[in-house]
Amino acid sequence: MPGKCTECALFCNLRQQCKSEKARVYISALHSYHRITYMGERRCYHERILESLTSPDHFLSAVSDTMAQNHMMLPWIGNLAQPKVCLPQKMTAVLCHNRCFVGYRFFHNVGGGANASIYCMLRTLERIKEMEGRLPETFYYQVDGGSENSNLATLGYCEFIVARRLVDKVVVTRLIVGHTHCDIDAFFGVIWKKIRDATILTPQQYEEAIKEALASVGIPIIIEDVFVVPDFQAFISPHLLDISRAFKQEYTKLQWIFEYIGYCESCSSGARPLCKACADFPNGVKVSKLNLVRIPIVIYVS
Repeated sequence: MPGKCTECALFCNLRQQCKSEKARVYISALHSYHRITYMGERRCYHERILESLTSPDHFLSAVSDTMAQNHMMLPWIGNLAQPKVCLPQKMTAVLCHNRCFVGYRFFHNVGGGANASIYCMLRTLERIKEMEGRLPETFYYQVDGGSENSNLATLGYCEFIVARRLVDKVVVTRLIVGHTHCDIDAFFGVIWKKIRDATILTPQQYEEAIKEALASVGIPIIIEDVFVVPDFQAFISPHLLDISRAFKQEYTKLQWIFEYIGYCESCSSGARPLCKACADFPNGVKVSKLNLVRIPIVIYVS
């Protein structure tokens, strides 16, 4: 299925329209080249999951996504017509691979956006520290391209937690547009299969249904109701550089790496101002980025 990927949809339609076998072979070859892009990302994604499984003391891999809001209306009366007045819920879930699944549930009093997304990330790290006594050295965090994730404030807090030495390295990966389906979506599918024909009247019943649906996955299932979040953006925005173009179209950066490198011996002793080398990284954090160029494809088929 092409999903939301423009290129995949284009190739799918062309294969159906073309009558020439030669043209279909040509289009299939182009689609194979396109697959190299997102299948390479999928491979790296599963390599990070494997690292968190084999070396949990050193690696933490997590993926965050939001469940479809029209699947979370209350009351939910199975396949019958829904009441005109409903209590809206929104659940942003964070799947910590091989560790836990945490659903952060928001109601109408808490808006979405960057503040809610940052809260989910930081609260998840806090939970892992409470559960294990410490945080792994490297934190892999995978998100989709929504504005609640792709923003300067989120990147700022990633650098902040590295600068504060909570972890030594944070790798934030924005999943490729049109190919963001991953294992957390399978969790949402299992939840929806459980509730779609059920009658659920209260938030408590909905929470119980989620836990029953995911009872067999083998990791703790945690649901947290969030009624207030700090204004993270207001706190950190005055200290951010304006690199907002990094989230737009051909300028999009799909991966950001924040790594603690510290200071030289002289600057570590408290000497100020910082030397030229350390001044390039005033927080002691090296920031790298990966850009994936998506070339527009024009095809002429006779």
